[in-house]
Amino acid sequence: MTCRERTLKLKDGSSCLLRSPGPGDAAPMLSYLADTAGETNFLARYPEEVGMSREEEQDFLREVLFDPRRVMAAVFLDDAVLGCANVFPVGKRCKLRHRGELGVAIRKPWWHMGLGRLLTGECITLARVMGYEQLELKVLAGNTRAVGLYERHGFVPWGRVINGFKLKDGSYLDEIMMGMILKR
Repeated sequence: MTCRERTLKLKDGSSCLLRSPGPGDAAPMLSYLADTAGETNFLARYPEEVGMSREEEQDFLREVLFDPRRVMAAVFLDDAVLGCANVFPVGKRCKLRHRGELGVAIRKPWWHMGLGRLLTGECITLARVMGYEQLELKVLAGNTRAVGLYERHGFVPWGRVINGFKLKDGSYLDEIMMGMILKR
């Protein structure tokens, strides 16, 4: 599935483009993935764990564009990806099909510009269009800005995984499960 392409104004007045990334965006998407992974411990991967080749990323982006149960929405400034969000199914089995999972990451220089709010809102709308009955996400306990953002959009805590992430330095971070019911 694709999101509707449109121009956005950020808090600083700059204009950028919201659209679904396609196969031609493989290189900037890989750069974005590696950069965001190195900017914070609040994501599930380290930069060296971004292991897709350009061709694999092209294939992945192509698959998502034509999958009615998956969507990606990215914010572009020229050819650079500033942030991206997605909704993917929790599982393909019949008992799980009603559940979608949200993921959001923004490049650090673009934090506090409203991108997280815009992308989260867009993905909630698209999750409803795709027929999901509930939307879920995982966020690390120390990521208070993200927790606040999700709460403002209507997500509530559903549980906690103690020591859900173990960092390279040996420290742990708890993982908070959050969700919202889209349809009863």
